[in-house]
Amino acid sequence: MVDVTNFADDTWFGEGGYFHSDAMHVTEWFWRDGANLVYQVKVEDPKVLAEPWTMAPRLVKPSTEPLEESPQCRETDAGKPR
Repeated sequence: MVDVTNFADDTWFGEGGYFHSDAMHVTEWFWRDGANLVYQVKVEDPKVLAEPWTMAPRLVKPSTEPLEESPQCRETDAGKPR
């Protein structure tokens, strides 16, 4: 569980840019369902919302795509390769 408070009231959340107050409280849950990950969130903001909003659980299936390779990193000293 992830429990978050102390949001600045000059930011927004969600894809639609929903406003909120400094009283917003977000609780997120993650759990496994077999090989899948399930995610759910609840948003409480008594200054903006008439009641808490809870998102229906979302199922996230594991990817079958291989991970992308990272570019090779090289340490340098003042721009000179070691």
